[in-house]
Amino acid sequence: MPLRAIDFGPGERPAIFCDACGKEITRTEDGNYHWHSRVEGADQQTVYFSHKSDCCAVVDQQFETTCCMELDHFLLCLVKNMRWDQKKAESTQRFNDMLG
Repeated sequence: MPLRAIDFGPGERPAIFCDACGKEITRTEDGNYHWHSRVEGADQQTVYFSHKSDCCAVVDQQFETTCCMELDHFLLCLVKNMRWDQKKAESTQRFNDMLG
């Protein structure tokens, strides 16, 4: 599973991992997301993640994906589709930071 929560010392944080090498993708500009375009009879597709370097071609071959976009695009679409409330999220984060 490429989306995981990992322990970073004082707590956990969500992280995206490459489906080819298994390492964390730490910067959006270093990553891609992959999927299968319009599979007949399926209204949902599995999303895969890769580093842009050598890992991109490995994911395309291993999972036979037909589409690939930059990770920045994935995150922007996710925020839009989830109707993200930035003010609420920032307020919650400040409260959690105060709790330690």
